[in-house]
Amino acid sequence: MLLIVYVRLEEFSSRQEAIITAINANHNFNSHHKLRDQFNNQKFSSTNCSCHIFLHPTQDSTTQCLELHFGLNETISNVFCPILRNDQEYYEWVVIQNRRTNSISFNRSWIEYRRGFGNSLNQTDFWIGNENLHWLTNNYQCRLKIELTDWYNETRIATYELFRISNQRDEYRLQIGEYNGTMEPYNKADSKLFYTKNKKI
Repeated sequence: MLLIVYVRLEEFSSRQEAIITAINANHNFNSHHKLRDQFNNQKFSSTNCSCHIFLHPTQDSTTQCLELHFGLNETISNVFCPILRNDQEYYEWVVIQNRRTNSISFNRSWIEYRRGFGNSLNQTDFWIGNENLHWLTNNYQCRLKIELTDWYNETRIATYELFRISNQRDEYRLQIGEYNGTMEPYNKADSKLFYTKNKKI
C-alpha cells in the first residue's frame, strides 16, 4: 500500500516579501507581531516556490528553496521543490509523508515524530517532522492532500482547503477545512491532538 501526504503552499506577493525582509531585520517583539499581522492580511496566490524568499535562516543559494532540519543532525534540501511528475499539479506540492516500501516502522516516539524520521535523501518512507510541519503551516496558507494507493493499484485522493498544526505546547493540534476527494473524509479529526505510543492524549 502506498500513502503520500502533500502540503500545498501559497505565494507571497511583493508586499509580503517586503514585510518578511522587515521582520528579519527587526528584533523588536511588538514590531515583529505587527508586521506578521500585516503579512497575514496580504493576498495569496499559487505558484512555484523556487523564486521566492522564505521566512527561515537556511536557504539554497541557487533555488532559494528552504532547507529544513530533520532527525538528529540531517537536513532536507529543496523541500519546496518536489520532483515534477507528468501531472503538472504535483509541482507545487510539498511531500510531508511518504510510505512507499514499508522499509521502516512508523510506530515511533513523540520525540521522533517531533524531529522527523525516515529516508530523507530520497523522501521515501519518511515523516517531515511535527516541528517542521508546525512551522510550515503557521507561516504559509496551506492545503492538505492525501493520496492512497491500495494493493489493487486503485488510488483515492482527499484534499482539505485548510491545513494547520499547532505547536508542541498545544500537542500539535490539527486544524483542517473543507474536504474534496474520493476517500472517506477525516473531518472528525479536526481539532484533535497528536499522540504517539509513549504520549497518548
